[in-house]
Amino acid sequence: RQEEQLAGQTDALQRVEGELVASEARLTSAWTQDIHRLEERVHDQDAKQTQARRLDIQRLEKKVNEQDAKQTQARTQEVQRLERKAHDQNARRTEAFEQRLRRLLGLSRL
Repeated sequence: RQEEQLAGQTDALQRVEGELVASEARLTSAWTQDIHRLEERVHDQDAKQTQARRLDIQRLEKKVNEQDAKQTQARTQEVQRLERKAHDQNARRTEAFEQRLRRLLGLSRL
């Protein structure tokens, strides 16, 4: 009778052990799937953030290039304005010098 009881307990323990092994396998599988899903989400989020950073950089580069072009144009216009002003001043000075020279030459002929 004890042998039957012991055999029954052994069978029960083996069933429980089998259930534990199966449960552990299911949990391991579920955890593995969860880890893979999380890794995919992290990868997707990283890809989206990287793309967003690239777009931000492109927008900033475009803005900097536009500002640089405006500043270059403004500097070019200022240089041209100053060149015209210097040219006009030189022309007036040359004209004034020529008039004085003509007066002096005219006076010296007398």
